[in-house]
Amino acid sequence: MNVLDLFRKSTHKITKILTIGSFFVFPLSDPAMAVHTEWYKLVDYGDEGYSETTDNWLSWNQPTEAIGGSYRYLSREVGDTSRTGTATWQTTVPYCGKYRVRVSARKTINRTPDADYFVTNSTGGLDHFVINQLDHRNILDWDILGDHYYEKGQTVIVKLDGTDDGWSDCADAVLWELIEMQRCKNDAVIIAPVNSLLLKLSYP
Repeated sequence: MNVLDLFRKSTHKITKILTIGSFFVFPLSDPAMAVHTEWYKLVDYGDEGYSETTDNWLSWNQPTEAIGGSYRYLSREVGDTSRTGTATWQTTVPYCGKYRVRVSARKTINRTPDADYFVTNSTGGLDHFVINQLDHRNILDWDILGDHYYEKGQTVIVKLDGTDDGWSDCADAVLWELIEMQRCKNDAVIIAPVNSLLLKLSYP
């Protein structure tokens, strides 16, 4: 049995073998061979992974126009009456890949026209999105906050910053959805001579 057959029969997960010159190249994962995996995570206000700053938030029950039947909003009736504060949603992703980030809000005539959201991006920094929550129709609506590459085990956030003005921001829910599995950036690649008589591999 040659080296190639040995690796094909290996119990280790090697998804594709390429030949470059006189070497075999063994990537530990390969998006072209990846099995489609569905994953999403919804974090609503009040769930684990949700947090707020200031005491300027109130809850409003709206069974048909809010995720979970209610939402949070900045109010002058509580706290220091400044109607300012932040809300943060957080989760840890299980796969390397591209994730679509969505945020929900009940948009009404009382909401801010420029809600400032900050989202973990593909480099680990934060991208800024401005969403208009002002709508005379009083509706539950979803907005996309971009598609971002995340590493397996990475903790990612969405932060609503309502400290820039006195408008009332709405905090409801955030949805992360895996839309494309990709090779992890820190994947190892094993290169072995074709004519090797003895090849030892060790995996963590």
